Amino acid sequence: MKKLSPEEVGLWGTGKTIIIAEFSDCRYDARINREADSLAKIGFRIEVFMYNEGIKFHEKMQKGRILYHQFPFPGRRKNKSFCQKIQRKLTMLRFLLWGNYKVLTTKADIIHAHNLYFLFSSWLASELREIPLVYDAHELHGEDLPGNNIKNRIRSFIVKKYERFFSRKATAIFTVNEAIAEKIAVKLKTDKPFVLHNYTPYDPKVCDYSLQKEAGLAENIKIIYFSGGIYSAKSRRLDLIINVLPDLPANIHFIVIGMMNESIREELFLHARNLKVENRFQILPSRPTYELIIAGACADMGVIPFAGDIPNHTLSSPNKISEYLMAGLPVIATDYPIIKNQIESDPLGEAGKCFDINSAESIKSAILYILDNKERLSVNARKLAKVRYNWETQEKILTDAYKNLI
Repeated sequence: MKKLSPEEVGLWGTGKTIIIAEFSDCRYDARINREADSLAKIGFRIEVFMYNEGIKFHEKMQKGRILYHQFPFPGRRKNKSFCQKIQRKLTMLRFLLWGNYKVLTTKADIIHAHNLYFLFSSWLASELREIPLVYDAHELHGEDLPGNNIKNRIRSFIVKKYERFFSRKATAIFTVNEAIAEKIAVKLKTDKPFVLHNYTPYDPKVCDYSLQKEAGLAENIKIIYFSGGIYSAKSRRLDLIINVLPDLPANIHFIVIGMMNESIREELFLHARNLKVENRFQILPSRPTYELIIAGACADMGVIPFAGDIPNHTLSSPNKISEYLMAGLPVIATDYPIIKNQIESDPLGEAGKCFDINSAESIKSAILYILDNKERLSVNARKLAKVRYNWETQEKILTDAYKNLI
């Protein structure tokens, strides 16, 4: 942990506590971990309430000024019987009750609520203690439900009303990009939120790791790379990347590093076998963000095959963009406007190619374009990561907002 300078000690003082709570795995939620690190670095004490799929009992983990309270929670990666699914729901309810109780009973100077699960208790605690509430919306809540059936419309209506009511007294609101910030301002009838992009910290180091070696491949193999969680096969269309492998040179392989349940995993492997490309497709175990970047640096391109036309998809600016660029990877991605601006239209240089997710020919063309222009695009990717798409450019937005809070 960095030692505070006299100026920082004089500005921020000591002993101020921020509560952060979110329904996610503390090992993999990069946004929360980066925010906690940045706020701890300027003198705050942070208490984080989250779950950890890798533990069996409640645990506390101290990291400098950050104290993680970790709740055990069963993973989503395995198929489950009816009884196991019920047990998981009950464990989820226990975690939510425990987390909301801790938010209400832990003494703090500021409460930073991420998304909706702990928004009510965060609002109530801020009201009772008369302390600032910060609301961090990772997406457009209530607009993430496809279709127009009655059930989804009712759920969407309730979510929007809930969010608007309990966020209305937030001293500061954060979100992930400009387009979503403008929509949130209208939806919540508030000032435009602070935009805090999901960029990864800049790290110019090159490691002697080999993704090809881990995957048991020759060093001359070209790799299309995907990293991250796959919670819905309908929105993360890895199958469409597998579809084009038979029409690409045999030395091009597709490697995935990420979390998914066994059903999705089996479907992808079966799909690859049916197309007779099972020897060119692999899924490797998930790992922390910094290891994803190290692994990605050995690949030839990072892919973001998103699908769907709801706002949370079309207006997305995924973490993967920053992670891929930091690894020096050119990016191929679904032709969504924000992603297109980032990888094709940035004044600092082109760093990728967008494709039509519904066109195998478009996907294939994007892959071949990257391979033909790999050296130039990789140079641009590292330049964009160093100058623009890194957490250091965002950190000051966060700390300046907190400076105003206190």
